[in-house]
Amino acid sequence: MEKQPSEQNRDIEPGTHEPTTVATGVEPEMPAAGKSEVRHNPPLLLNLGINVALPAIIMGQLSSEHRLGPVVALIIALSLPLGYGLWELARHRRFNAFSIIGLVSLVLTGGVSLLHLPLEWVVVKEAGVPLLIGLVLTGSELTRWPLATLFLGQFIDLARIEAGFAGKGKERLFHRTFRGAAMAFGASFFISAALNYILATTMLKSEPGTAAFVSELGRMTAFSLPAIMVPMFIVTFSIFFFLIWSIQRHTDLKVEDAFRS
Repeated sequence: MEKQPSEQNRDIEPGTHEPTTVATGVEPEMPAAGKSEVRHNPPLLLNLGINVALPAIIMGQLSSEHRLGPVVALIIALSLPLGYGLWELARHRRFNAFSIIGLVSLVLTGGVSLLHLPLEWVVVKEAGVPLLIGLVLTGSELTRWPLATLFLGQFIDLARIEAGFAGKGKERLFHRTFRGAAMAFGASFFISAALNYILATTMLKSEPGTAAFVSELGRMTAFSLPAIMVPMFIVTFSIFFFLIWSIQRHTDLKVEDAFRS
């Protein structure tokens, strides 16, 4: 009996069906026939500058009473990640993780400063934010909304890579590989939390709300940025190196085809 067209399409090549990326918990966007997928990825340095570096500079250097003052400085600092995050959401219909992290960090920093809370709360905030982020990222990998995997998915084409693994009968290996990579990325924030705790207990000596505290907070912010970013860069680079090796070994994909434009 002659097969129906729908059955012939299913038999073209096992494992190359439209993938539903279980690893990300979301349905992938499939490009139109004959066209390659184009997805916007904000430059990493621009993301870090608007959402992390500039707000930190404003809070650290311009929040004293003889400059902008703590309230005005906090409002301006908050407007940067909030505005950029809303622009990203409106234009590309997705949340910007860096903007969310920047907003949470600024709200906590501003709250500690404006409420003149004890110095111990500043230390808790500095170590607690990256610790909380790490717990959320690693814990989410056990749910339907794996945030760290979604972050990696901004740079690599998870749907195409999953199809490549599935075409070799290694779909389970794909899930183990990318879940492990995502968990490692989330764990990098635990290193940042430990380094931030050391910086806060070492560099912050004055009471919150004083000019000396503002100066100390500015110096600590300058050191805390690399304390957070350097471990993340090292871990992220190692993760991508491992993923490239896995893709080359277990699929027929070229590396350039696995990464998003």
